[in-house]
Amino acid sequence: MHASCWYQRVSHTPVPLSSSCAARDPRRGLLKRLKRWPKTLGRLLNICSRSKAYTAEGPIAPWSQLHMTVDDVWLEQAFVGVLDWPTVLWVWDQCAIRGWEALADIAANCVWLLRHDIRELDKLAGGVDDLRHLFSGRLRNTQVPELQTLYAATRISDATEAASDSSTQSSGAKPHPSRPRPEAAFRLPVVADALT
Repeated sequence: MHASCWYQRVSHTPVPLSSSCAARDPRRGLLKRLKRWPKTLGRLLNICSRSKAYTAEGPIAPWSQLHMTVDDVWLEQAFVGVLDWPTVLWVWDQCAIRGWEALADIAANCVWLLRHDIRELDKLAGGVDDLRHLFSGRLRNTQVPELQTLYAATRISDATEAASDSSTQSSGAKPHPSRPRPEAAFRLPVVADALT
């Protein structure tokens, strides 16, 4: 876990109190969410492995570089300046409802929306600076229904997977290998904007 995270103990379960801590949580954080799309995650790690950043201990690992990039561009500003205002307000609503861990889901969904650009960036041997530019500029036209639909679809698939995992554990059955997730978002009905 990140050294600067503060925790609140509730039923012996640490609860992250900041967005970057929630994104770094190994059980529910960003990397767990990105494992839904292994090709995109692999491309992101390839891009981050081209970083020439070093610490006192040596080169920064691709996973850490990815976390730092997502923290700097998306999480520390809670998507302000990256998404348009109605979408930012919807993201904040999700954080108010579910807590900071919602940002990890939303950040993973934003990565999925950028998957084609990430693939091209990896083909062009782009680096972390190019990835930062991509993360900060390409989501400005993302509308609430698009992100909302993807968010709902991934939340439903997570709930279904968790239910099937708990049922196989309680029945003592042999766990089945995880089915690949479809890389498509389904259109769900969305309430029209009250101002129009």
